[in-house]
Amino acid sequence: VTRATAAPKAAARRLVGRSAELALLTSLMDSALRGTHGAAVVLRGEPGIGEKRLSDALFDLAAERGFGALKALVFDFGSGRVGSVERSLANGLLAARSFEEALLGGLSPAVADGKTETLLDRAGIDPAEQPYLHDLLDLPQPEATRATYEAMSNAARKAGKSATRDKLVAGAAVSRPLLLLIEDVHWSDPVLRGHIAALAEATAHCRAMLVMTTRIEGDPFDVGFRAGLKQARLTVLDLAPLAAEEAAKLAQTLRREFDDFA
Repeated sequence: VTRATAAPKAAARRLVGRSAELALLTSLMDSALRGTHGAAVVLRGEPGIGEKRLSDALFDLAAERGFGALKALVFDFGSGRVGSVERSLANGLLAARSFEEALLGGLSPAVADGKTETLLDRAGIDPAEQPYLHDLLDLPQPEATRATYEAMSNAARKAGKSATRDKLVAGAAVSRPLLLLIEDVHWSDPVLRGHIAALAEATAHCRAMLVMTTRIEGDPFDVGFRAGLKQARLTVLDLAPLAAEEAAKLAQTLRREFDDFA
C-alpha cells in the first residue's frame, strides 16, 4: 500500500441492472402514495447479491417522491437488538407525527426525553399510552406510572406497545406517505420478528411501505411468520445474480472509479 484515499459512496453510484425489481417496488410505492393500500416487501438474496444496494436506491427514490423515509438495522450481536430497531423507528415516527423535526433518523433518546411531554401533546398520544411510548423509545418510565407498568403482564405490555406503534405509523402517514426500511432481518430473534409482523400489519392500513432485507440462509419469513399476518400483504422478491452484460457494466464502472483514484 502506497497511500490511502476515500472511496466513493455506493449511494452516489448509479444502480446497475435490477430494472424489473425496481419497477415492481415502484408500483408498490405508488399504491402506498395513492393511499390504495400499504405494502410489506422482503428483499431476499445471498450475501453480496445486492439487496442492500437495491434497498438504498429505493430509499433514495422514496425521498425524491416525498415519502418520509426511516431506516433501522438489526445487529448480529449485543443484547439490545430488539430495542435498537424499535427505538429507531419510534423516534422517527414520533418526530414525524409531531412535526418537531424532519424524518432524518428521528430524535436521539436524550433529546426525546427532554421533549416527551411536548411531543406527546402534538403527536396525539393519549396520556394512558405514555408508558408504552416510553418503552418503545427505551426511556425511563415516569415515576407516576412506573409501578403500574412494571406490574403488567408481558401480554398486556405487548398489546399496548403494538397499539401505540400503530397509532404512530398511522399518524405519521397522514401528512405524507412513509417508507420504513429494516435491514438484515435474518439476524432477528422471535421477539423482534413479532414486532416486525405487528409493524407490517400497521402499514397495511395506511400510506406506508415496509421493506425488509434478509439472506436466504436463516430467512425468518417462514410459514409461522406468514400465519401471524392478517391484513398485511407480504411480497417476497428473490434477487438473482446480475446478467452477464450487467455484471460487465458494473465492473467497468468500478474500474473507472478505481482509475480516478489511482
